[in-house]
Amino acid sequence: MGTLKNLVGAYLWLLERIRGTKSVVEVKRTSNELGSLKGFAIRGFEVAIYCQRKEYSIRYDRWYIRDRTRMTYNVFSVVSNDAPKALRIACELDVDLPALVSNWNFDNEIRRTQVHAYLDLLEKRMLQHETISA
Repeated sequence: MGTLKNLVGAYLWLLERIRGTKSVVEVKRTSNELGSLKGFAIRGFEVAIYCQRKEYSIRYDRWYIRDRTRMTYNVFSVVSNDAPKALRIACELDVDLPALVSNWNFDNEIRRTQVHAYLDLLEKRMLQHETISA
């Protein structure tokens, strides 16, 4: 198994050497503006969830390597101060997620998928804080 790992590592190192140096630049577009979904009720408390697409251009110095565009989605939430401590702590979660569905989908569908993934993470985080504080 160690030999395979070394072989894959050597292949990836060689691939990076062939590609050469690159620079990563964040692309600012109006379609990347902050969007929000309100009305998610978690145990009777309203949670506002925000999702923003972040787009990055990867530019290679070598002419034969095509430039690429990568996207992540920053998802975070806000809850009122009167919410239970476990929910407030869980809502401090701020994550950058890669697109979990094909980029060929509509942006609204991608954002919806990202928010659902965030809700799964939020639920697990909330359960962890409840068991720790219990």
